[in-house]
Amino acid sequence: MYSTELDSRPSRPVTKSLSAAQQEFRLWLLANDFSHLTDKAGHVWQVGVKMREQPSLSDHRRNDYHVELSLQTSLSAADLVAEKTLDTEKDGRLIHLIYDAKIPVVARTRSLHDTSFRSLRLTLVEQLRRWREYLESHTLDEVKRQLVGQWIDRQARFENRGHADDI
Repeated sequence: MYSTELDSRPSRPVTKSLSAAQQEFRLWLLANDFSHLTDKAGHVWQVGVKMREQPSLSDHRRNDYHVELSLQTSLSAADLVAEKTLDTEKDGRLIHLIYDAKIPVVARTRSLHDTSFRSLRLTLVEQLRRWREYLESHTLDEVKRQLVGQWIDRQARFENRGHADDI
């Protein structure tokens, strides 16, 4: 496949497809323990990564790499009580409104782009390091309470949990 002649060797490593590059990127995230981050209260957040490659607008011979990072999790009443974000006596109404639902939360999204994959990776590592340091030093109790309230508003869960005929 490859010869030992100097002029026919590839000048750099070649990735066969974008999906192979994305898979390599995900494996790199897992190997460096960047796929899950834990906040001070012990709640685990997943790091979502979407990567795409587009032709550069400034130089048609190059490609731009775009990465979208998101910090996401799901909250349940049991998790919030276990983390002491909600108190069973004081927040009984909130716990009743949540009931057994899982509340999907996307806390932060960040778009990164660069023409060099190597410099993009360095920027990504720095961003993930900042997120890890922030989560390890904050419990995010108030943010979680606000997100639960917003979710309840969107779900219109203020009505009685009985049948519609009871109204």
